[in-house]
Amino acid sequence: MRQSRYTLNGDAAFDEMLDGYLAAIAEAVKMSGFARSIAAIVLGGGYGRGEGGVLVDVNGEKKLYNDLDFFVITENVSFWERRRIDRFLAAVGKKFSREIGVELDFGRAKTLKQLSRMPLTMMWQELKEGHQVVYGSKDIMRCLPDYELRDLPRTEGLQLLLNRGAGLLLAKEALEKGGDSPDELDFIGRNLYKTVLACGDIFLLVQKQYCLSLPERLALLKAHAGKKADPYDVDLYEKATDFKLSPRICPMPELLELLDAAMNLYEKTCRYFFSICYGLALNNLQELDNAFEEKDPFSKDRRPAAAMKDFAFNFIFMRRFGWRYVFSGQNPRLGLLRVLLGLLFEHCCSGKYNKRVREKQFFICWNRIS
Repeated sequence: MRQSRYTLNGDAAFDEMLDGYLAAIAEAVKMSGFARSIAAIVLGGGYGRGEGGVLVDVNGEKKLYNDLDFFVITENVSFWERRRIDRFLAAVGKKFSREIGVELDFGRAKTLKQLSRMPLTMMWQELKEGHQVVYGSKDIMRCLPDYELRDLPRTEGLQLLLNRGAGLLLAKEALEKGGDSPDELDFIGRNLYKTVLACGDIFLLVQKQYCLSLPERLALLKAHAGKKADPYDVDLYEKATDFKLSPRICPMPELLELLDAAMNLYEKTCRYFFSICYGLALNNLQELDNAFEEKDPFSKDRRPAAAMKDFAFNFIFMRRFGWRYVFSGQNPRLGLLRVLLGLLFEHCCSGKYNKRVREKQFFICWNRIS
């Protein structure tokens, strides 16, 4: 019998603690002037899926480790009303973050109408398949269209590579600076293991086998083990799974070894993923960079409105990386990933100053699009 609704390693006391926090948040919403406009607040992320991390402190007490990710669904109210709700919930999140000890993230409010038209994405489909309703209608996720995680488009793989690669770059920088405080070591370990998990998940996405359960994904990867073309490391994925469910502060020697493994795995995964997308063998980073010059493999099924949005983003933001991006109709995440690979593997610029400038420009654009 499962001991916890929120984790695989929790217990009744852990659930009671988190239940209390969520009840207090629900009460704050109920007592606000926005109660009637908010259809539901839904806990997603690891705890919503029942796979949140459990941190055991020196006294043996089990504590929250991951951020609490909330999705906000409103009635069909105006844009301006939703922005007022966003500001209210941001203040709620700030208040409870101090009390609880982890970050509370309330996503931008979506209306019921928007929810019913949501395209297939990893984030929303994972939410539909694994969540906890904190406030409002318990069956709110029925409003989402019926999709299957195994049918995720490859653009979701691109976004996952970009987001986890950004975390890998930050962890690499932190290690290079020699930060060894508990908070710094935790930040580095968390991001390196997230990169490892993403690499295995991308393989499953390409194979149309991606699923909600982390242990099930590990089992699927083990079933593929031993095939020469596989870009992932099953043992490393298993270590990352253990870390996600039972996080800890990793010592510096372990992190240095993990960085090398994560960098190698990430590079192999990028080449594997784009070999599938482009339909040709990419044996090194130079061949991958050359492929980026040729075409956008994600443009075929893109809607006209999305194409115009991508063109506008490239015109406004990507010019900081060169004029070849300015009038490009490519998915801007493709260009940003190209820049990111150059920063990670240090083949895009020379000199520490130029590298710092380029990193700053990358993160400005990444924050705009992530």
